[in-house]
Amino acid sequence: SGQQYLYVFDSTLEDTPINPNYMMETDYYINNGKLQFTRDYGKTYIDADITEEDLEETLNFYGSLSLEENSWFLSTNDLIPIAYFYGEEPVLKISNDNGKTWSEHKFITSSETLGKEITRRVVGFTSQNFGYVLLGTDWTMGSGEIKKLYFTYDGGSSWEEIPLPLNGTSHVVYDFCMYDELVGVLVLRDTLEANFPLVYSTVSGGKTWNEVRYRDSNLPDEITFLSDVDRIEKDGDTYYIKMGQGDSGTLKATFRTGDMISWSFVKTSEENIHTVG
Repeated sequence: SGQQYLYVFDSTLEDTPINPNYMMETDYYINNGKLQFTRDYGKTYIDADITEEDLEETLNFYGSLSLEENSWFLSTNDLIPIAYFYGEEPVLKISNDNGKTWSEHKFITSSETLGKEITRRVVGFTSQNFGYVLLGTDWTMGSGEIKKLYFTYDGGSSWEEIPLPLNGTSHVVYDFCMYDELVGVLVLRDTLEANFPLVYSTVSGGKTWNEVRYRDSNLPDEITFLSDVDRIEKDGDTYYIKMGQGDSGTLKATFRTGDMISWSFVKTSEENIHTVG
């Protein structure tokens, strides 16, 4: 009874994460105009090859103190590229050697999208060689929206455009994630249901797309909205897809499927997300 004290000591073990409770294992940090990445909860940092002016322009474009969710990618595997978008006209930076050197890649500009700003930016890699980029605009009356998907099979040196469903409609991009070169999930805004997205999947590397049935699973009341797909995993012939709430909430919903079309709800969980500061 009475006053109590809690004493917290940093671990002396080198392999113990420094900030596992409030920092993601793969995360980024912005301080004094400098962008850095970490693969180990902030124990060590990798400098990003970007000027203070370019970083300021990027954050001003996002209207935020942080990078746009899904516009940066970092794996725990240091053999897989680091990638992030910067600038008003999106430029992709890629490092294939853990931040020692960087290359730049440009895809489309606002002038190529009928003057619309490219506000949706998604990048990811599943291996040293295979990666994806999805760029999209907001919706405007008359011309809808524009979204473009690109795949790389050589670590980002060259890119191939992949056809997408519902282009030029009101279904703007929320997120995109690939499990490998063939299997992936596209997340779009559903104009009929504001809190739950429209989801398409492919098992053919983008040659064909199918609308996913996932809201037939009687989702629990605690799931009030979903906006992106965190990861896709596979166990035997079954895929497990974890959807989340971006940087707006820590609740995750896991689904399982054998064909990537009919998903069954499995469970909810709470996980760390990137927070400013």
